[in-house]
Amino acid sequence: MKKTLNAKAFPLLTVCVMLLLPVFCACTSSTDLETQVSGKWQRTQGDGIVDINLSATPKTVVLDGQSYTAEIEGVDKGTYTVKVKVQPTSGDAEIWSLSQKWNDNGSSFKLAFRHNGTTETLVPAGKS
Repeated sequence: MKKTLNAKAFPLLTVCVMLLLPVFCACTSSTDLETQVSGKWQRTQGDGIVDINLSATPKTVVLDGQSYTAEIEGVDKGTYTVKVKVQPTSGDAEIWSLSQKWNDNGSSFKLAFRHNGTTETLVPAGKS
């Protein structure tokens, strides 16, 4: 005798599939995080463009007109975060992080950019 799905189980199963689908899509993406965060980004507070190039050599981050050589320290696909080590012109090397913050439907993201003890939100240049 075959059992049919319980009417209460179907909505739960549907919700689980909907929640897990973006995770599976992100894991199978052919573009790595370093490439996804690379490009020109507009600050949401204040003026200025942050130019991130982690997909080619030399890897750089240009912030406030100052170019920093960047070395990838780690990539966390679970939190959509790339950590880079930069060497300021004076002082010790610093670890900066770039985390993707996806919108509700998973079609686009902003960046949470943590550097110099601050966090700011970046959006693709031209879309602020």
